[in-house]
Amino acid sequence: MGSCKRTKLKQGFLNLSIRVIFLFYLLFPFRANELLGQEFSRQSLTSSEMVRVLNRDERYNLRLGGVKLQIDAALQGEMNDNVNLASSKGALSDLIFRPGVEAKGGWQATENNKITGTLGMSFAKYVAHPEFDSTTPLIAPNSETDFTMAIGDWRVKLFDRFRMQEDPTTNGQLSSVAAFRRFENDMGIVVDWDLNQFILTSGYTWSTFLSIDKTFESLNRDSHTFIFEPKYLVNEAITLGLSNRYTETDFEKKIQNDSISVQSGPFAEIKVTKYTTTRVEIGYQDYRSDQTGTIQDSSSFSSIYSRLSVKNRLNKYMNHDLSFTRMAEAGIGSNFVDRIAVDYGVDWQIVKDTGLRGVVFYENLSSSGGDAEVADRYGILGRLSYPLTISTMVALEYRFTYKDSNLFEKDYIQNVTSAIVSYSF
Repeated sequence: MGSCKRTKLKQGFLNLSIRVIFLFYLLFPFRANELLGQEFSRQSLTSSEMVRVLNRDERYNLRLGGVKLQIDAALQGEMNDNVNLASSKGALSDLIFRPGVEAKGGWQATENNKITGTLGMSFAKYVAHPEFDSTTPLIAPNSETDFTMAIGDWRVKLFDRFRMQEDPTTNGQLSSVAAFRRFENDMGIVVDWDLNQFILTSGYTWSTFLSIDKTFESLNRDSHTFIFEPKYLVNEAITLGLSNRYTETDFEKKIQNDSISVQSGPFAEIKVTKYTTTRVEIGYQDYRSDQTGTIQDSSSFSSIYSRLSVKNRLNKYMNHDLSFTRMAEAGIGSNFVDRIAVDYGVDWQIVKDTGLRGVVFYENLSSSGGDAEVADRYGILGRLSYPLTISTMVALEYRFTYKDSNLFEKDYIQNVTSAIVSYSF
């Protein structure tokens, strides 16, 4: 699915798209993220209530004309007993320092138009193993820009989400790897047509994966995703809809097989009580790959996919949330991986200004292909934070991850203890 000429055309189109998006940012800056959760008896997209939400002040510590900025800096010291995710015999431990900075900006250009952006950058320095140092500045996963236009009952949003990461634990298939350096970018458009009780959503996303190291160059790819999601607001508490998603993936190196994934299924968003909300989606996924690569995998996935999320506020001191996901995703050295993931998190304000975040997770991975890996991952995370001053925050964090695989030397145990100091300018 692709030639050198096609690749050049895509790169040219990408560069042009970036220029167009940022031109729109300059001319018509706007943000409407807060509008995503609207009540049944709500006003139109051009109502005074929308204007009030858009003009709501956000926290900032620097103002340049109409531009508001929030700048934070942090330093993290981390003790990691298995930086290379190896079995017990080959595990390497190290002390790692991670300085970082994050900037959030907002510009209220007009009564209806606003632009916001987030950019977080950091660097990792290994004391005992400098060969694992970051080779480029890291870009935080929450880095993004959004531009939204409201035109009558239509809302058009252009977005760009980008990140440069290297943590291998974010992909459960990886073992015996110290760094998974890659740049990822998702840019696209989402259009909402608001017909009061009916909302029709359609969109397109162009996703790019680019490995920084030669080790994972076979994963370099472009993915094109189209969505169509009609939904009906039954009442103030219940929304029903149908989610449809089509994704075509084209790998640059003809090692991995190109693929097409189709998902379709109903969903429900329910406000169970004043303090409890849930979304459940279940449908059918068909994931098929052609034989353009050399990995010798002709497997396909045709089965049920599902997503579930529940959020609940227990009291004014404690919130907790639960999520469940089952779907097929692009594999490493295989066509796909059938992934099941469960996460449970708790936020607890123990005493005034002292917060605790706890997370437990479980993940089951079943890869396609001949030498298929079947693995389970378990983990916990605990983070205790306390503000020393109005501008300075300190935190202690512990993370444990255990992987149990059917393949030789793919198991690992990792313990990470961190101390973090952050400062808001």
